[in-house]
This record gives sequence, structure tokens and C-alpha cells, in this order.
Amino acid sequence: IGVRSKLGGLTFKLQDGPKTASVSPEGLVTWKVPEALLKTTFPISIGITDRAGNDLLHAFEVKVVERPAHSAVSKSRRNDRPR
Repeated sequence: IGVRSKLGGLTFKLQDGPKTASVSPEGLVTWKVPEALLKTTFPISIGITDRAGNDLLHAFEVKVVERPAHSAVSKSRRNDRPR
């Protein structure tokens, strides 16, 4: 999650979502999805607070889809990196 604060000191906390999901101190949301949950949608809410105590809730949905047999996206991203 990309967030900017003039005061800094941002903290992130998973407020709602799959129990095995997590959010890093930098705001990166990760979740290793069990195969049994393919083709489902999950709401996720992240609480964000700054040094002054200002807070907001960032909510979004994650739609779980099957991984393609051949992932051309990952290869193209690798090739797009500046050298």
C-alpha cells in the first residue's frame, strides 16, 4: 500500500481479511492462498496510522484466480527493469 504522510511514522495493521494474510511494516500485503479457495473473493482492510495518531482504513477486495500454466507477466516484468 503506497501512503505518504508529512509526519511519517506510519504503521499498518491487518484489520479484516484471511487469517493467514499479513501486512509488513512497509505496507506490503501478503497471503499464500490455499488451492481450496480458488475462484473466490475476499475483502481485506488495512488500518494505517501516522505519528500524530491520524488513522484511516484502506479496504479492497482480492479475487483469487487460477495461476496460468505459463506466466508471461513475470517474464515481461523482468525484462522491463531499467539497466
